[in-house]
Amino acid sequence: MDGGIYKQAAEILERLYNSWPMEHRFGFKLAGCYQSLGRTADLRRLVSTLIERRIEDANTAAATLKSLKLDDPEVQKAEKERIANMSDLEKQKFGRERRELIARARPNFFSLRYLEACVDFAERRYEDALAKLEQLDSDYGARRNALVLRGEVCQRLKRWEQSKVAFNEALEIDPESSGPLLGLARTALAAKDYEAAARYARESIGLLFFQPRAHYIHGLAQYRLGCYEEAEHAF
Repeated sequence: MDGGIYKQAAEILERLYNSWPMEHRFGFKLAGCYQSLGRTADLRRLVSTLIERRIEDANTAAATLKSLKLDDPEVQKAEKERIANMSDLEKQKFGRERRELIARARPNFFSLRYLEACVDFAERRYEDALAKLEQLDSDYGARRNALVLRGEVCQRLKRWEQSKVAFNEALEIDPESSGPLLGLARTALAAKDYEAAARYARESIGLLFFQPRAHYIHGLAQYRLGCYEEAEHAF
């Protein structure tokens, strides 16, 4: 995925997710591949399945935690005594399993709702995607990936100033991210600020070289500036 070879990555992740359907991390990664490959129908099916499985897993884990009666002082006392008699390896195993159980019982609703917004974006339902992203900001606070998606949605809606604001906010959160810079390059290109477009594109490429869109925008900006040799090199 990091190398942009999404087709091969998707094939590997499909095998992994089919083999371990409750390993939600594989599903999240696979969703990213489908989105990058433009496999919108597959993305919709996957996200629906992923959310259903994650909520089911959370309910199961929550029920297990409830059955342990960890709020009961007598249970707490007995558990402390049991842990005290464990070996170091047993304590590590117990702690890891308990942390995993608690994590399973607490799904990351931000990530799930973000995936839904990604599906809306892929299906070109931009207003729906924007509404979900605004709700995410309200409930969980601004996050870089949601801000980048908001910037892309605003670009599709030709709301260039809102797009610029979103990408700048994302860049403040993560200055070393290539995505917001690429978004700013596209926004500058739309505003016919070709020098800024070229600069943002170069900065994005400097952080992540294998970005065909960034090279294309850089080349187009250089062409508009009359720098034909630089444009040819970028293309």
